[in-house]
This record gives sequence, structure tokens and C-alpha cells, in this order.
Amino acid sequence: MPHYGLLEPQYTKDFLKISNDTSVEVAESICNILQNGGNEDDALEYFRQKFYHGFVRDVYPKDAMELNTSIMIKLIQKELCNNN
Repeated sequence: MPHYGLLEPQYTKDFLKISNDTSVEVAESICNILQNGGNEDDALEYFRQKFYHGFVRDVYPKDAMELNTSIMIKLIQKELCNNN
């Protein structure tokens, strides 16, 4: 896996399941925020509260996180949120 080398088969399976589950949860949460009167800043704050602490905060510059996350939020909104 990126950054830390290869995982044993069961760890890989577990990692991919957790990664998928987390991705779905975050996308659904971002859509809920945006569809219920929130804006991109609110979605960014949700992401910041959920993930931007501890080790991640130490190694990931705030400006980079905000830029990358804002792009991700726009893509989630465009591709996954039901904008009917």
C-alpha cells in the first residue's frame, strides 16, 4: 500500500473494506450537508473535524488539505449528490 509497503492479504482486504466504507460515509455526509442548506465551507469543516488532527495534521499542510478537499467536495457534489 502507498507510504507503508505491502500488506498481508487479510489486512489488504480489511483496509480496502474500511476505505470503501469510509469513502461512502464521507460522500453521503457531504451530500447531506450540501442538500440541507450547507455550503462548501460547511462540508470542509465537517471533513476537517473528522480527519484533520493528530498525525494527519502534522504531515499535511492546512492549505494543501483545504485545496484538495475543496476539489473533492466539488466532485462529490457534481457526481454523487442528487441535485434534483
